[in-house]
Amino acid sequence: MPLTLKPGTGSLTASIFENVELGIRRQMFFSITMPVTVTFQGKPVKTEIQLDFIRLAIEQFADMEDKTFWFPVNPAAGYIDGSLLLGGSHHPVDCTRLAFASAQKGVIAVEAEYAIDFTQEGPAELGVVNGVLKTALAFDGKGIEPIMAEGALLG
Repeated sequence: MPLTLKPGTGSLTASIFENVELGIRRQMFFSITMPVTVTFQGKPVKTEIQLDFIRLAIEQFADMEDKTFWFPVNPAAGYIDGSLLLGGSHHPVDCTRLAFASAQKGVIAVEAEYAIDFTQEGPAELGVVNGVLKTALAFDGKGIEPIMAEGALLG
């Protein structure tokens, strides 16, 4: 049974994060939230793909535009921590590619290559679903730039 994701406009944010106990030094990460409508058990379900701890080797926001970034799958260093909530369970999402277009008026288009693993929480018959999701991400440039500036100072 194929799984179809219909995207809505998502969001792109940046934050500074640190976890001494896990050995994560203070650094900047991006997060992407992509609302999607999924037909599940014969009914449309609104949910979202959440991608966190995204590390991009850029110094300013404009460096993201018209660029493609590749990522390893979990648990390799540098993976994107992703999940999809569906059927009462969080399903792991490996995002291996983000291709950004040019930003215009607080929105940037992105193409995300993903694999959603339903084998851990079910329904197992869905297996691992691979695909590419194209959507627009809203962002607050005035909010992201100061965080990026602080992140650049952190190295």
